[in-house]
Amino acid sequence: MVTLETSQLFKSLLKDQYGITNFKIELIDFDFNEVTDTVTLKKPNEVYMTDMLVILNLNNGKVVNINSDNGIYNKINYNLLITFYNVIQTGSFTKAAKALKQPKSRVSRAISRLENELGVELIRRTTRINSATSIGKKFFQNISPLLKGIDEELIKVSNYQKEIAGTIRITAPHDIAQTLVAKIISNFNNKYPNIEIQSIITNDILDLTKENIDIAFRAGKLQDSNLIQKKLMHANFIFVASKNYLEKYGYPSKLTHLIKFKYLSFKNMEKSWFKNKLNVKPFFQSDNIPMLLNMVRYAEGITILPDYFCKDYLETGELIRLFSN
Repeated sequence: MVTLETSQLFKSLLKDQYGITNFKIELIDFDFNEVTDTVTLKKPNEVYMTDMLVILNLNNGKVVNINSDNGIYNKINYNLLITFYNVIQTGSFTKAAKALKQPKSRVSRAISRLENELGVELIRRTTRINSATSIGKKFFQNISPLLKGIDEELIKVSNYQKEIAGTIRITAPHDIAQTLVAKIISNFNNKYPNIEIQSIITNDILDLTKENIDIAFRAGKLQDSNLIQKKLMHANFIFVASKNYLEKYGYPSKLTHLIKFKYLSFKNMEKSWFKNKLNVKPFFQSDNIPMLLNMVRYAEGITILPDYFCKDYLETGELIRLFSN
């Protein structure tokens, strides 16, 4: 449907430029022949012809056809206005043709036709330069906001028709799901409220095809080359301990000092990370990052965690980062 905003834009144009105040705007189906620039209505026009009827094709934005009882502005092609706008905006026929992806000759013919239909010279052409006439400059200034307004309306209508809806199935491990994925889903839902999200939270590596999963959140390198991978963020694992624990038992200054402290291990991965140079025996081992975080917050020792997972606690000073270098 033609919105009130669009109607007001046309009303302003018709009143200010042509002195026409009695008109009606209606969306009508029609075929447009680009070769002959003619319009054929698909259905008989049942709208009473007042001083002027504006036909706006919101499907592809090609034509605005203005029909007048008195025949003064019998047919103004929307494409002609767009071509004129681009010629003035870019400053040349060549650049306008490139922007419109049309031959330069077609752009030139479009300007000539617009001038013939309006009965005025809009662009002064010389062998060296093309410049807008005084009335051409005025015309450009007046139609620019109107064309932009129409373009915005076309985009709004198009986006409305293409509004995303449906179901997305995702999977993620427990630790990522509780932090990153939860925030992503919340933001996504605010932007696309018509989409239903189904989640499978598990540390198991699922078969995406078999489980009909659209998106999988994973840490590390992608194993299956048939899948498309997009990097979400880079996570650094850092050593942390609670302030209370360190004040009670002291601060280790080297990795080798960890053998003197209670250590909580994340899947015993430290051995591979430090190539067995870190000879420390953990008193507790887990594959669950939230649990390790809570254990270290309760002053149970030192552990290694993704920086994004303990960011808030580091900022408040509840947790202290060790070996920052």
